[in-house]
Amino acid sequence: MLRMVISVFILLLLSKGNSSAQKWKENTGIERDYDLSKIRVLTIVYEGYNYEEAIEITNYWKKWGAKVDLAGTLMEQHGERNNPATGKVHDEIPTTLKPDLLFKDADYRKYDLIYFPGGEGVAEFLKTYRDKLQEIIDGSVEGRKYVAAICHAPYILSASQLLKNHSVTVQGNEFKSELSKSGAKIVNEIFVSDGYFLTGQWPYFETFSASVAEKLQYPLGGGPLETARKNSSPVLNGLLDQKNAFLMKPGTISDDTIAMMIRHSVNPILPFDMMNNPYIKYIAVKDPYTKSRLIDQLTESSKEKYKSQNIPPESMKRLWTLIFNAPVVIYIYNDLTETENIMDLQDKENQLKINTLLAGQSISQLNVAAKELGFSISVIGGLRSLIAEEGFNKVLEVPSNYQLLNIIGIGHPVETMNPAVARPVNEYLIIK
Repeated sequence: MLRMVISVFILLLLSKGNSSAQKWKENTGIERDYDLSKIRVLTIVYEGYNYEEAIEITNYWKKWGAKVDLAGTLMEQHGERNNPATGKVHDEIPTTLKPDLLFKDADYRKYDLIYFPGGEGVAEFLKTYRDKLQEIIDGSVEGRKYVAAICHAPYILSASQLLKNHSVTVQGNEFKSELSKSGAKIVNEIFVSDGYFLTGQWPYFETFSASVAEKLQYPLGGGPLETARKNSSPVLNGLLDQKNAFLMKPGTISDDTIAMMIRHSVNPILPFDMMNNPYIKYIAVKDPYTKSRLIDQLTESSKEKYKSQNIPPESMKRLWTLIFNAPVVIYIYNDLTETENIMDLQDKENQLKINTLLAGQSISQLNVAAKELGFSISVIGGLRSLIAEEGFNKVLEVPSNYQLLNIIGIGHPVETMNPAVARPVNEYLIIK
C-alpha cells in the first residue's frame, strides 16, 4: 500500500532491494513510563485498517496502564500489516482481528481518548459513517476529551464541525484538500497537538504513543518529553529535527553563489595533506536541456526495473523531471587518475576509501554552506540514479576515469520530509 507523498515514494523506490536499508518503524530504544491507569481508550478500526497503527500503538498505552477497547465496523475486521519476517515492508501481509465491540454500539462518552489508526480504508470509512463520526468526534471534543489520529486517519477528522482553525498533520497529499475545506491548517510535523485534536505521522509510532500519553497524563504540560526538550541544547534538538528536502521549486542560482558553496565545502577539518583534495570533482548542471538529457538516461537505464514493478516509464520520467527541477544539480565525482597509477592494490583501495570519505565530508559541508546562503540540498544519488552513471558521463562529457559518487540538488524545497525514524544507539555504537 503506497501511503507516501511523492517524495517518500521516490525514496522507497531508490532504496528498494537494498538489504541494508533502515527498517521503517521507529524504535528509539528509550524506555518511557507513564501512569495511564485511570485512562480509557476507544480505538476504532474499519475495513482496510493498518495493524501496526491499530495494535502496536495501543499496546504502548496498555503497557502504561490504560484500559483499551477495540471497536470495529465488523466483528471480523480486515486490514494489512508489515512482513514480520523482514520488518521492512509496510502493509504487505493481509491480517484480521476481532474487535471487542461494534463501532455503532460504542458509547464514546465513556472514554478519555478516541483513537483512529490509519489505513487505506479511511476514505470509504469516512464516506459511509460521516454522521456517526461527526457525533463521536465533536461530542468528545465538546466534552473535553482527546481525539487522536495517525497517518491517513486525520482525514477522518474532516467529519468534524469543530476542526476549523486547528492545526493537523496527515500522511497523503490526497487528504489535505478535504481537511483544508473543513477549515483545518495542514502542517508537516511528526506530532501536532492543537486543542483536543492530536495528530501524527507514520512511522513515528513511539513518538506518537508517548506524545499522546503525555497529553493524557500532563494536560497542562510539564511531561518528561516536554521537559527533556526544554533542557536540551537548541542546536542538538535542531540536529534531531533536521528535515529532508527532495522536490525543489524552479528558480535560478548564480554561478558566483554556486562557486561560493563549493569553495566552502571542500575544506572540512582534515590533516594538512588531505585539504583541498584534488580528486573530488563537481559538475553543476543548470541548463534545462542538459537536465532533460540526463533524465532520459536515467529513465532508459531503469526501464526494465520499472517494468518488473509495473511502473510505466513515462510516469517515472515525470517524477524524475520534478526531482531534477532543482535550480542546480551537482554531480560529485571521484577523479581516479592518480589512483589508477598506484600499483599496490592495498594502497589503491585505501586511496579510494579516502576519496570517498572526503566526498562525504564535502557533502556535509555543502549542506551547511547551502543553508547559510538560504538554500536547501536534496540527495538524489541512490541505486536508481547512480545506475545511470555511464549515460550521465556521456551527457556531461566527463573523462572515463571519473567515478560518480553522488548527485545533489540545491534550491528551495516544495515540501520537506520529516526526519529519519530513530533507532537505538546501541545498534550503531560500540564503546570500548
